Amino acid sequence: MGFLDIFYPKRCLVCGKPGAGSGSVGTIEYICLKCVDKVEFVGDDICTKCAKPECRCRKRNFYFDCAIAPFVYTGAISDSVVRLKEYSDFSTAQGFAHYMAVMLKKLVDTSEIDVIVPVPAHISRKSKKGYNQSEIIARYLSKLTGIPFDKKILKKIKPTMPQRNLNGEARRHNLTGSFAASEKAARGKNIILADDVITTGETLNCCAQELKRAGAGRIYCIAAVTTK
Repeated sequence: MGFLDIFYPKRCLVCGKPGAGSGSVGTIEYICLKCVDKVEFVGDDICTKCAKPECRCRKRNFYFDCAIAPFVYTGAISDSVVRLKEYSDFSTAQGFAHYMAVMLKKLVDTSEIDVIVPVPAHISRKSKKGYNQSEIIARYLSKLTGIPFDKKILKKIKPTMPQRNLNGEARRHNLTGSFAASEKAARGKNIILADDVITTGETLNCCAQELKRAGAGRIYCIAAVTTK
């Protein structure tokens, strides 16, 4: 049992009550029976390029090779994301990582993956908030899959405005030049890029672009939730 497990024991993703299950990958865990009908899982027909239940690629140029997420960002699960992002509920990250690990094992040959990299937060943001939720999720995902975790491969070098209030073009402009990847650490690596939410995919795409420029191999993006 690790540090985070001691202080953030397993709880239902929705109601937050403890004892939601054994946590074994591949079973319905981390959501109690009273809450399972309150969440919307992404089905098997997910577009693995844009991570949407209904494809919204629109011939976009993606630098990553795959994007997936286990939950649709709606209803009770959206509240769970808020608890993680705004209220330091790390037990929620533990639950999300469980379902992300299940999906990865189902859709990706994880034996070919070298490292898990979180979408980075700028140092000013992380210092003010105290943590980066994508990093917490990625650490749990690493523990569940056995794939090494490395947050030094990719850095956010420029602070940006929050993406949620911007449209597609503004999102791209906002993120331009904000990430940098280590060529020494990234070259030849097949990478899982982990985040909390996929909206338009611009953040993941910018990160993937920098990783590819640094010589990374295949890049598989996974988030806890995706919008429709």
